[in-house]
Amino acid sequence: MNMRKGLDVSKIHPEIDRRLSVIDAVLRENGFVPELCNADPGNPADCESWADVAISWDDFTMNEVAEFKESLESKLGPDFSVEVEPDCIVVCYLFDSD
Repeated sequence: MNMRKGLDVSKIHPEIDRRLSVIDAVLRENGFVPELCNADPGNPADCESWADVAISWDDFTMNEVAEFKESLESKLGPDFSVEVEPDCIVVCYLFDSD
């Protein structure tokens, strides 16, 4: 299964792009096989509007999602946030816009 079928990497922040293999590995390690997609349309010309990566968590319990979130945060490091939304997990790169 191609987990990145719905993901336009030209519209995500380069730091997230560099960590996609980490995200893939954590997904598989935790039994997730969802499709990654852009969380928002974004505009690669403007750093403030880079799209984040969304991961659908349908068919998983909140406990499973919490474990996945913790695992992903520990592997991605402090420059990233992992937010649980009502229907997906959103991975964001925290960058200084100054």
